[in-house]
Amino acid sequence: MTAAAPSTPSAPLPRWEGWRYVLPLFLASRVLLYVAAVAAPYLLAPQVFSTGLAHETDASQYWCRWDAGWYATIAESGYAYDPETTSSVAFFPLFPMLMRGLAWAGMPAWGAGMLLANIATLVLLFVFYRWLRREFEPPAVAEAATALLAFCPQSCWFIIGYTEPLFLLTAVAALSAARQGRWTGAALWALAHGLTRSNGITLALPLLCIAWPELRQMWATGSFRAMLRPAVAIVGAWFGHAAYLAYLWAEFGTWQANQITSKAGWGVQMVFDAEHLRQKIPGIGLHLFRHPVLRSEWIVWSWFLALAATVFSAIALREKRQPLFWFAALAAFWSLFLLTSECNWLTGSMGRFAAGLFPVPVAMALFAQDRPWARPCFFALNAGLAVLNIALVFAGYHIV
Repeated sequence: MTAAAPSTPSAPLPRWEGWRYVLPLFLASRVLLYVAAVAAPYLLAPQVFSTGLAHETDASQYWCRWDAGWYATIAESGYAYDPETTSSVAFFPLFPMLMRGLAWAGMPAWGAGMLLANIATLVLLFVFYRWLRREFEPPAVAEAATALLAFCPQSCWFIIGYTEPLFLLTAVAALSAARQGRWTGAALWALAHGLTRSNGITLALPLLCIAWPELRQMWATGSFRAMLRPAVAIVGAWFGHAAYLAYLWAEFGTWQANQITSKAGWGVQMVFDAEHLRQKIPGIGLHLFRHPVLRSEWIVWSWFLALAATVFSAIALREKRQPLFWFAALAAFWSLFLLTSECNWLTGSMGRFAAGLFPVPVAMALFAQDRPWARPCFFALNAGLAVLNIALVFAGYHIV
């Protein structure tokens, strides 16, 4: 295994470097996405999964749907478990715990989820920008990548009470700390990542790629005690995951409660099923624009776009001779996601889960570095897909 050593910038960034760029970007993305979320249902006839138009729907329903509703329930009432059907233990605890803190201060749970999602997005963009400033020269690479992330196709999930921005923030912060050799910080962020969503455990792969040269050197010099901190950081997300499973065992008598209810209620289980996977690949199973149910069509499109973005990113990163951990981050997303390919309910959220492919905006920015035409094209593509996702979600065309 080969990987680059932690980045060593020529001069440290000023403490608040990046806010002047990130804050206007964040505000512009909020305006676009919230306006689209309110306007889209008026332009497209709401379908069966829609909660209605903004003027005729209570805000707690309009802005708190599907998973956001589950997190609001956990924040208000705690966890419940029913092995025969869907129940709240399927959702990991960090996000609803933070929501509960705001709820105790008097904020409604649905509003707390929205506020936390937006705060996490703002901090994510700041951390992401500063990380890339340390990784790349000139600064235009960090600027382009951060703009592409702010308007990424999955950014529609960053305006309501979903875990995507917190999931990305904890991943980016952990990897950024690891690249600087700050292993204690990396371990804490990785722990938080593992408490955010079940697939957080895959963060161990890019962290291992970053830590490997240092671990190998420590082993060669017999500095075994010094290996402890990077080793703990690598498995930090696993500790977070295990902590939640321990809670389930203590509270409900089984550490598999989240898996049991996910299988009973949503048909989700950790198994690879090639037959169902083939059904989601255009040209083999479902076909673009030919399936009669738009939701099924969007599953196929989501798979297709995520796969195309992954292949493009791998090629672009390879062209620029980037360290192995970027490729490992791409592989980490697919490694666990493909294990749940037997279930339409989970893979129907492919367009949302693909937010975990954070190397994609980096690859786009690097590709556009020598191709001035590419940057506005990528930006238009990202923003367009983000608005399309908003339209599909808030007009009720598919389950998320």
